[in-house]
Amino acid sequence: MRWLHGAGRVVFLIVLSVSPAKAATQVTEKQMEDWALSRSSVVGVPATGGRKGEPEFSRIGSVLAWADRLYVGQPDENQFRIVSTAGADIGSLGGPGDGPGDFRRLGAIGRIGDYVWVADPVLNRVSFFDHTGKYTSSETVPRYLPDADGSLMPRAVFEDGSVLARRIVGDNVSVGSQGTEQILRIVNGGEVVDTLVAFGAPDAAVQIRDGVRGVANILRPVVDSPLWSGFPDGSGVLVVHRPARARVGAYYSRVLRLDVAADTVFDQWISYRPVPVSRSFLRRYAEARLRELDSIVTDAGRFREAALESFAAPDLFPPVDRTYINVEGLVWLKLRTGETSFEWCILDGMGRPIGRFKVPDNTRLAAGDREGVWLVETDQWDVPYLVRYTFVK
Repeated sequence: MRWLHGAGRVVFLIVLSVSPAKAATQVTEKQMEDWALSRSSVVGVPATGGRKGEPEFSRIGSVLAWADRLYVGQPDENQFRIVSTAGADIGSLGGPGDGPGDFRRLGAIGRIGDYVWVADPVLNRVSFFDHTGKYTSSETVPRYLPDADGSLMPRAVFEDGSVLARRIVGDNVSVGSQGTEQILRIVNGGEVVDTLVAFGAPDAAVQIRDGVRGVANILRPVVDSPLWSGFPDGSGVLVVHRPARARVGAYYSRVLRLDVAADTVFDQWISYRPVPVSRSFLRRYAEARLRELDSIVTDAGRFREAALESFAAPDLFPPVDRTYINVEGLVWLKLRTGETSFEWCILDGMGRPIGRFKVPDNTRLAAGDREGVWLVETDQWDVPYLVRYTFVK
């Protein structure tokens, strides 16, 4: 991949939680066609046995589906296994280390033209490979910029070779503080040419000091700050604003797609039914953290009380729990329908709803296309494998 010089233009867009503008379009449940899933094939070797030559996965992270191949992230090995959609083991991409083509931590993966790109948030670089997994080049982003607050972390790459990076600035020193998250376009190894989006970014963790030895840092149970990610084909960035509260008497989640120049491709407002955050949910969450921190908890009662007081959870769950974008530019939104229930909604490249579906319990969406999805399932020994489900429309 070749880097291009930036134009020096600065774009600054704050995603606001307001009611739908006239230029935006709205999506309701009636516009979403319900689809069912039909199980069709398995890739990977469950402990119950598989065919000779099939891959065996340890832990499955990010997955890129490209033509008849799957690039399956293996976080424990810091590499991607390359397998065919028919189940044949083809090869691998990357490996542990600091050298060319190595990874310290697997980030996002995508495809631009004939290249596969992978972000590494520890080495702070994006590496490029051909479709066989052969390393070709990389671009490193500096951890810090001169005379600027906050550290940079590469998240994706654009089709022009520039890197999409994240930076938190402001009061981000202590746990629980409020900062500003910026989405930047970086060229030439550290030159900021665009600030595409900026929004408030409260810390997702809180500190518990009562009932423990020292200090316990735990994640908040409910966070409604925006979600964002780069398109894997390098065509732009997706921002999902998901306030856990009503605006002008209605409940909307804003889904915004920007291109590389920060121009709006689509601006959708998706209505949703609010799901309250119950006190029992917060108690169960506190109990789960108590079990995890058992070795440092000295007074369980004080820990529970301190945790519940520190959560500062909103009254409602955020409507969108997760996003996924495939190489075709389809946008997938995991919508919350209950305290523990979800459904997936698919939008096309212009934000128009295509369909919605639910996945079986104890599965995770890994990849998908217009015809179906790849889900991560595990056997009785927690060995993961991929299962192909086709859509029944």
